Formats: sequence, C-alpha cells, structure tokens
Amino acid sequence: MAVDEPTERSLRVMPWWLVPVGLLLAAALGWLVLDLLLTEADRASQPDTRATLRIDAIRTGSPGRPLDDEWLLLVDP
Repeated sequence: MAVDEPTERSLRVMPWWLVPVGLLLAAALGWLVLDLLLTEADRASQPDTRATLRIDAIRTGSPGRPLDDEWLLLVDP
C-alpha cells in the first residue's frame, strides 16, 4: 500500500502554549474593559443613577453571558 503524501495545504498543529496565552489575554482584556466601564459608571452624580449604570456596566462587560440580548442588535433595524 502506498503512503499518503502530505499536501501543500496541510494543517499545522497549534502550539500548546498558545492556549494559556490566549486565555490569559482574554481574561486581562475582560478585566480591563470591565474596569473602564465601572469607572465610567462611577462618574454619575446621583446615587441611584450610579447604581443602575454600574449594574449595566457589569452586564455589558461580563463574558459570562455571550448572546443574551446582542442578537437584537442584528434584528432591530
């Protein structure tokens, strides 16, 4: 039997260290975005408005809810 020769466009294996680096980068960027959103929310003058803005900032910056309401942005004209 003949051995299959690799084609020119064969896929290469991703290095193992790229996964933890990507996870750390995603966590750091998520932390930075959440920090910036919370800092912006703290600029509100009224305490009740500040609390509402902080909750909205946490909802917006949280990576835990991937596509709850974002699909509305695609559907709503």
